[in-house]
Amino acid sequence: MKQRLAIASALLNDPEILILDEPTNGLDPAGIAEIRELIKQLNRQGKTIIMASHILDEVEKVCTHVAIIQKGDLKAVGSVKEILDTKALDETVIELAADDLDTLQAVIANRYDVMATYAKSIKRAWRDEFQVLKDKRQLEADFLKSSKKLLQREPAKLEAPQQQQLRELFAHSKALKTMHDMRVELGAIWERSHANRDQLLQQLQDWCVRAETSGIAALREFSLRLRSYA
Repeated sequence: MKQRLAIASALLNDPEILILDEPTNGLDPAGIAEIRELIKQLNRQGKTIIMASHILDEVEKVCTHVAIIQKGDLKAVGSVKEILDTKALDETVIELAADDLDTLQAVIANRYDVMATYAKSIKRAWRDEFQVLKDKRQLEADFLKSSKKLLQREPAKLEAPQQQQLRELFAHSKALKTMHDMRVELGAIWERSHANRDQLLQQLQDWCVRAETSGIAALREFSLRLRSYA
């Protein structure tokens, strides 16, 4: 309620420029959808909205241009498409320093959003890889359909026959295996309660390096977004 009232009060004088700081913070899914739609409506009316957010998925949904700032330094600026474009990312180096605890805290505090964003980021890559397997006709259509559903489930909750099915799938697709394994490893980082912050940060750094050198564009792009989470 407070978030909605704050936005409503900001709109009272019908400003041409609106500055919003984490506008969907603390809202339920319905509220988040409402605020995102409101921002889009205001933009269609010709208003300029400057929004600060650490939720990269949100930025993609509502923004036309983005600036990535880390510790007060401007790391990248351009349209959303330019920032996400592989060539633009090649020219943008975003360091995750060993003492950057803000990044680690942001990732851990928003781990559910991180995992949801990961799933969305590789969804197209998954779909493309399944299409390749379908075109090869080496696996039955029903097998591929059920395997796609298994990949969307929590790996730890899969039964032995289901795990075996995925192993058979991965035997035909190294890319799917890599994306699946990286998902499992990312989720395991914040479950290591015995590790201290420096160790967790190093594990996150290692994960990012492996994602960026995996040869899978979707993994590399997600990793670079993850580095700017703080």
